[in-house]
Amino acid sequence: SNEDVGSDTDLAAAEAAAANSESPDEPSPWSEHCTGLKVMFLSSDTGGGHRASAESLGNQFVRLFPGSEYILLDIMTDHAPSPYNELKAAYKHLSAHPNQWNFVYKMSNTTAFSKLQDVHWKLMMERAVRKRILHLAPDVVVSVHPMMNSVPVVSCQKISARTNRHIPMFTVVTDLGSAHSSWFDKGVEKLFVASENLRQLAQDRKKVPTDKLVMSGLPIRHDFALQAEKLGDRFSQEGKDYQRLIREQLHIDSGLGKTVLVMGGGEGVGSLSNIVNALYCELYLKGIDGQILVVCGRNEQLKQELADRDWNEVLHESNRVARSQLSMSACGSGGALGVGEGSNSAVSMTDYGCGSAVAVVGCVDSGGMTNRIRKILSSPSLTLENPLSMLPYGKKENKEKEAAADDKKEEEEKEKDGKEEEEDKEKAATTSSTVEKTDATTDMMMEAMEDFVMETIESSEDMEINPVSSILNPKEDTASTTDGTSHQFTKIERGESYSEAELATSNFVAGHVEVVGLGFVTNMAEYMVATDVLVTKAGPGTIAEAASLSLPVMLTSFLPGQEEGNVDFVVDGKFGAYSSDRDPSGIAEEVASWLLDEHKLETLSIAAKEAGKPNAAAEIVQQIGQSTLRWKEHNEELAAKDEKAGILRDGAPSPEPELPQDSSQHTEEDANEDAVELNPGQDEGIEVTESS
Repeated sequence: SNEDVGSDTDLAAAEAAAANSESPDEPSPWSEHCTGLKVMFLSSDTGGGHRASAESLGNQFVRLFPGSEYILLDIMTDHAPSPYNELKAAYKHLSAHPNQWNFVYKMSNTTAFSKLQDVHWKLMMERAVRKRILHLAPDVVVSVHPMMNSVPVVSCQKISARTNRHIPMFTVVTDLGSAHSSWFDKGVEKLFVASENLRQLAQDRKKVPTDKLVMSGLPIRHDFALQAEKLGDRFSQEGKDYQRLIREQLHIDSGLGKTVLVMGGGEGVGSLSNIVNALYCELYLKGIDGQILVVCGRNEQLKQELADRDWNEVLHESNRVARSQLSMSACGSGGALGVGEGSNSAVSMTDYGCGSAVAVVGCVDSGGMTNRIRKILSSPSLTLENPLSMLPYGKKENKEKEAAADDKKEEEEKEKDGKEEEEDKEKAATTSSTVEKTDATTDMMMEAMEDFVMETIESSEDMEINPVSSILNPKEDTASTTDGTSHQFTKIERGESYSEAELATSNFVAGHVEVVGLGFVTNMAEYMVATDVLVTKAGPGTIAEAASLSLPVMLTSFLPGQEEGNVDFVVDGKFGAYSSDRDPSGIAEEVASWLLDEHKLETLSIAAKEAGKPNAAAEIVQQIGQSTLRWKEHNEELAAKDEKAGILRDGAPSPEPELPQDSSQHTEEDANEDAVELNPGQDEGIEVTESS
């Protein structure tokens, strides 16, 4: 890339000209009416976060410093050596392969690699970057990308030293809880970070002075600041009224209850479909009325699939999976079906829903009763055939032989010792009573279990839900029976135990759930105001936006290394949780538990508001803008002194020749030719030196 720069003489000429002339192959990006600050952002489209941060900061420059303009420059794509000039394609590949991303991220984040990389970049691209900055002549350079700090810092320093024109440079870190070491360079004017952890990393890894570090929050769009101000306290009456107003504007039915917003990134990636299915099943079975808004991004196929999806079929599939996976685990595992000494034949099903419906057994005795129940419930397909018939009895003749042998052995033992026989009879009498009682209890238990299983099987053909879940998740209410009487029923929570008699009389009330697929959303602030819970990947920008609007967050995935700290930021901040998108049922269960607990939702919302910084972009731009204005005034004063010194040294410039009075003999085209002669090489972009 150095070959593209030209010779050292060309670069020196560009520095001497202080980049006031345009590049021959690149016109000036600034308008003639730019009276404010000229801001150059260094960024790349490796994910949507860097560009979004640059745009939010740029809009604040325009708003707070009227007449200002900004541009985005990707110096890696334009000037870096291979393979760094293919950064965008590499990001798309690595983000789709987390293990490869993890390897590259952690290897490049070592001290040794970082130093070698900096040396390599400075040797291969620094001169090209410096000449580009000279030609564009910004008033300030702002980096919002980790790979665009060390080289432009050196370029700006050299420009200042050789042209007597200072171009300040700032870095705004667009990560939350963790960051790559390439973000930090102590040569910048100020380095803006969003968390204490990042501030500590900057000091530990790159020895950035404390006076250069600014705790600012992550820059997000101005819309979020406006909406945060209007929303206020989400759980106050004013906040609820404003949320209702926004829902009406977005055509969201407030009468449907709670709203869950599901996101998977700007391209609609991630396991969105499975998560949505699990959320639908969980809300339906828990009796939660609400809407699931799915941001599909540019994934039009997913949006259409959601519109065409048969949600009854989704519930039937959940039912089928539940029956096929219904099983019992060993004694001591977490309790869904619990039978044991001192218990009341309690039954409670867990882990139902789309893709996961496994019932496990609590602590159970290891005798024959345990084996019989396990045999019933571990059958991969429950049919009308009596499950007890599958118990592994031997052939009839073998049973008769074994019985005869036992009788003969017993007679020999009795004849051998009469006293022991009498003692055995006494013990047997005592034991017989206990066994008879136990057998009676066992028979009653088995009959109840058989009735429970058979009723579930027979009713499942006409049901649109998981038969197990429908019985075990009734909504708290009063319902009327067929004979006109009424009774109370309650919602069964995970881990609770209820007797079969209670289950048999329970009534199930399904939740009314609607799923709406959204395309590429541009008014995300409004949708977050209208939402009660956000389900998303651990992108720093999305998390910062949600926190600014006091919105609880359920995280479902993250890029290893880069986004791990973002998960900690949410969990440690106590305004959300993390559950892997490989466990959609776990995500749905946690979200449903929040929606069922208004106090929990409010607690999460308060914590989110404490972590949010809706005005971060404006505060960052105020500091950068004020500093840049001071440098701009300083540069103009120096330029005026240099111009005055040049006049004193070389004398006053010669007056321009007057045009002939006869305009008919001297056309406007002739005047233009005269101007070209007075300024040779100007139109061709030729840089004129003293020697020429």
